[in-house]
Amino acid sequence: MILIFEKTHFSSEEIPLLTTSLSSVTMTDQNDIYAWCTANMTSMSLPGRDLRLQIIFPATAAHIKKYSFQAYHMVKETPQLYVDVVQPYILSQPESKISWVYNILNKIQESESILYEDPHPINGFIILPDSKWDRRSLENFYVQAILHRRDLKSLRDLRAEHLPLLINIRESIATHIPQKFPDLKFCDLRIYIHYQPTYCT
Repeated sequence: MILIFEKTHFSSEEIPLLTTSLSSVTMTDQNDIYAWCTANMTSMSLPGRDLRLQIIFPATAAHIKKYSFQAYHMVKETPQLYVDVVQPYILSQPESKISWVYNILNKIQESESILYEDPHPINGFIILPDSKWDRRSLENFYVQAILHRRDLKSLRDLRAEHLPLLINIRESIATHIPQKFPDLKFCDLRIYIHYQPTYCT
């Protein structure tokens, strides 16, 4: 199991108090082996601190590696490096690794969290909160768009023919997010594509 506590910084003195100091634990969502909660700290030395918890159970060796300290390196990915190394790696990922995505698309999990859906099979998608957002503070507002089509594996697959899809996502965000969250304007939002896809890491 992996239990992730998030705030700006925990001191070395605070860490032993974390798991014994939780109150008001509220589940915000669950999908496959992932669950997200919010909680408060009740310890005298950690009063009133709001936390967002992520639970991964059972955690695989890949999860443990992902959330352990790692050295990072900058790599310039050439087209040839993509063809020889990155694309085969992405295509080698088992479908089970992204079962949480299919749970969302098939409305098995998180259907009540969907903020907007365009059901078109080619240019359609679902917008819903990302697990990084606590769903309370607009300062850390974070949503994701998940495509209905399954042939696009990463940013590298995009071509001119996919412009209608990208424009549809952008225009839908511009229209529907401010409708649901009136304190947010489209100009407040940053829109980007994860690369490599998060599920690969």
